[in-house]
Amino acid sequence: MKLSHCIIALAVLLHACKKANTPDKPIPDPIIPIVPVDTVKKLEFTWAKSFGGTGVEGILDMATDDAGNVYLTGKFKGMVDFDLGAGVQNLTAGGDNATYFAKYNTNGVLVFVKDITVIGVNYVAMGGDATGNVYFAGNFTGKVDIDKGPAVQKLDSKGGVDVFVVKYDTGGNVLSKFIIGNSGNESVAGLAVDRTGNCYLAGTSNYVIDVDPGTTVKNVNRPKCFLAK
Repeated sequence: MKLSHCIIALAVLLHACKKANTPDKPIPDPIIPIVPVDTVKKLEFTWAKSFGGTGVEGILDMATDDAGNVYLTGKFKGMVDFDLGAGVQNLTAGGDNATYFAKYNTNGVLVFVKDITVIGVNYVAMGGDATGNVYFAGNFTGKVDIDKGPAVQKLDSKGGVDVFVVKYDTGGNVLSKFIIGNSGNESVAGLAVDRTGNCYLAGTSNYVIDVDPGTTVKNVNRPKCFLAK
């Protein structure tokens, strides 16, 4: 709308309000709520820390739980010390684009960090529930080792780009895992978790896929966006 039109419209509105404001029918003053300054919570600085190493690091997603724990995931190259304090917790990337998954407590102390050995992860997302469990999802090709310790728990791609979803407990141990995939390409676009532990996953697929991790088949036809709970 042009400025001249806005001025004309405002003038008409003011004229109408003036005519409507009569002694027998006065227009009440507008009620503007005023929030006392002392009721507004002030932002207070708590801490700031950093991690890094010989290569390149990046953060792709972050989540928190009700206990104040912080979860980070992203890419790294070379050797990186993920301990935010005086300690040392180095991880060395096995390739050009390794994926890490780290948990820190409310004070920024490292709880665990996992190098997710995978070929071709290009996106990751995660969310935590009220009990401290965390859900981790990503796109991948080839194989992915989703165990944070010396044990190996590999998931195999069904062809093309697939989606993996893993549920970890408070210590980073695998509780459950599954793959959404087929011979086409699938991609996760986002993940959210509610307070009761339900996991919501959104993504896309260019082929028929089964989005049910159990024995029941729940197919989504191509080419579609999908939302699964």
